[in-house]
Amino acid sequence: MLPFNFFFQNYKMSRRRKVDDTGASISSHTSTRSNNYDVFLSFCGMDTCKTFVDHLYNALVDAGIYVFRDDDELCEGEKISTNLLQAIKNSKISIPIFSRNYASSKWCLQELVQMIDCMKSAGQVVLPIFYRVEPADVQYQKGSFGKAFSHLSGKYYEGDVAKWKQALQEVAFLKGWESERTASGREGELVRIIIRKVLSKLKEAFQLVVTEQLVGIDNTVVDILRLLDDNRNATQIVGIHGMGVLVRQL
Repeated sequence: MLPFNFFFQNYKMSRRRKVDDTGASISSHTSTRSNNYDVFLSFCGMDTCKTFVDHLYNALVDAGIYVFRDDDELCEGEKISTNLLQAIKNSKISIPIFSRNYASSKWCLQELVQMIDCMKSAGQVVLPIFYRVEPADVQYQKGSFGKAFSHLSGKYYEGDVAKWKQALQEVAFLKGWESERTASGREGELVRIIIRKVLSKLKEAFQLVVTEQLVGIDNTVVDILRLLDDNRNATQIVGIHGMGVLVRQL
């Protein structure tokens, strides 16, 4: 996918996320409304923040993918930021990472409800990861996942709890990855599989954007992308040639 990465990165260079000297993302709630993201990561920090999520996040960024990850912790009972929900709306792909304590966070569950709403209303892609939990436990709130959900759900209105349950049931039916079963439990390989899937989904969206803006080049775009894929292990340069008066900027 390297050639496509280069092609794709140049297309969105003007909106690439800033990264600090340590390579960590600089998240800004205030800029959320004006930014569009490729991927929104939803996770429970106490379970996965310093391990799997960091690995996945850094791999996404290294692949040139524009990622939103909120690093700030929300105190129990605090209202979820409207800017955070807007970031989900502004993302092409949402990746909820279900772990043992995911359902102990009202914040995470509200994010999930928003993802499912965006999937239904705007066709957003949702790619769930079941990190050391079973999809059935997420769907039916069983096991350690269920214990965390039961502890939380007793504190809130039935209407909110019903929405969370519905979202958990629906997301469990979506095609995603189980960390213990994918790639024989090798997390490094799982991350690589996820990156390939995300790039594939973004490639589809990119192709649609290009062909919508430029009339009559659908087949040419397909041929170029196929050529790039066929020579993915080689370093390539793609040039666009044409009469000056006819060249249009993407």
